[in-house]
Amino acid sequence: MASKFSKKWIIITVVLLAVGVMGYKYWISKRSALPEGIVSGNGRIEAKLSDASAKEPLRVKKVLVDEGDLVDRGRC
Repeated sequence: MASKFSKKWIIITVVLLAVGVMGYKYWISKRSALPEGIVSGNGRIEAKLSDASAKEPLRVKKVLVDEGDLVDRGRC
């Protein structure tokens, strides 16, 4: 009788542990998911260099965004 009782609790413990690990992995994957419309990848990008210049020699008064910020047209 004692061995059946022990096997039952071992199986329950293993199942609960497996469910906990899978739940944790699911939670981590959802927490680090990218926002809608953003895609991630890795690889190599090759491009041609080109010079950019302004039509008139003006100065920038303020920089309203930081490097890496997401911006939309018309939101200032």
